Amino acid sequence: MNFSDILTLFKQGKGTAHSHMKNLIEIAAVDGNFDKIEHDLLKKIAKRNGISSSKLKSIENNPEAVTFELPEDKNERFIQMYDLVHKIINEKEIHTEEKKL
Repeated sequence: MNFSDILTLFKQGKGTAHSHMKNLIEIAAVDGNFDKIEHDLLKKIAKRNGISSSKLKSIENNPEAVTFELPEDKNERFIQMYDLVHKIINEKEIHTEEKKL
């Protein structure tokens, strides 16, 4: 793997991490109840993905600026799906809109 390949992986990772955070934010907000527990989970996932608090806030305030990127790595896809399901079941009941998303 050459330097260009590594740089591409790094860029993809950040892009898909931003896209992933946007998806989690949309899931958190769809039921109209974006509470502290959900926000704390988002901050934890953002930190794990190298996303600063200010960047997370920027994604929250302007989600349409983030385009969807599907991770090429199957492991990363699994992790993102796990996070989405974890976010949904973190609440006592699953909202109909969350199921649709």
